Amino acid sequence: MKTLPEKYCIKVNGAGREHPFIKYLSSKYKTNIEGCDMYYVNCGNSWNSNHFNNIWDYPEITLDQFLEATQNNMENRKIIGYKAPYDMFGGVIKKGCFYEKLNQYYNPITYNTTNYSLPAEIVEKWPPVYEEEKIMLDGSKYEIEIKSFKEPSIDGHYFSKKFWEAAKIVSEHSKASVVLGCGAKHFNMSNKVDCWKISVETINKVLDKLK
Repeated sequence: MKTLPEKYCIKVNGAGREHPFIKYLSSKYKTNIEGCDMYYVNCGNSWNSNHFNNIWDYPEITLDQFLEATQNNMENRKIIGYKAPYDMFGGVIKKGCFYEKLNQYYNPITYNTTNYSLPAEIVEKWPPVYEEEKIMLDGSKYEIEIKSFKEPSIDGHYFSKKFWEAAKIVSEHSKASVVLGCGAKHFNMSNKVDCWKISVETINKVLDKLK
C-alpha cells in the first residue's frame, strides 16, 4: 500500500500503547491512548475505538499495510534543510538551528550573514528537516502558512503564537469554539461577518510547527 485512505480502521487486538498504530494515533492527536480495545480508527481529524468490531464501515487495513504506507510517506517527503546536531561557533549557533541551502553552502536562517556558512558535505550528514503537509483552515480552501520565524498567516492575515495558545485553551472547553474571519463564506454567525470554525486538531498542528 503506497498511501493510506483518509479514514481507515486497524485491528490491534488490545496490544496496548506500544503498538505502532496506537503510538501513531497518540502522537497525531496529542493524547495517551491505552490501546486496550480490539479496533481503532483514524477518522481523518479524530480517532475512535471499539472492543468488538469495525462499526464505522471504514476500510480495514493490516499493520503491514500501515507500516508500508507510512514508510513510503517518509521516503517521498522533500528535504528542505538540516538541523545543527550540537552547539557550534562558540555557542552562537545552537543545537537544532535550521540550516537551508543558499547557492553552494548552507546558512543558518537566524543570521543574515555568511559567517556561519558550512559546506554540503558537512551539513547533509545532519538530521534532515522535511517539508510538511499543508495545514488547511477546517473545511476551506485557505492554508495556514507557517514560515520560519514568522507568525502563521491565513489569507494574508497574521496570528501570533499567543493567539494559537489561547485558541487551544478555548477550543478544549466543552461549551466554547474558536472562529476566524477571513473573508470566506462558510460559518456565518451574524450574517455580517464571514468566519470559519477551527478544530482543536488543527490548532494542535499549528502549535506543533511553532515549537
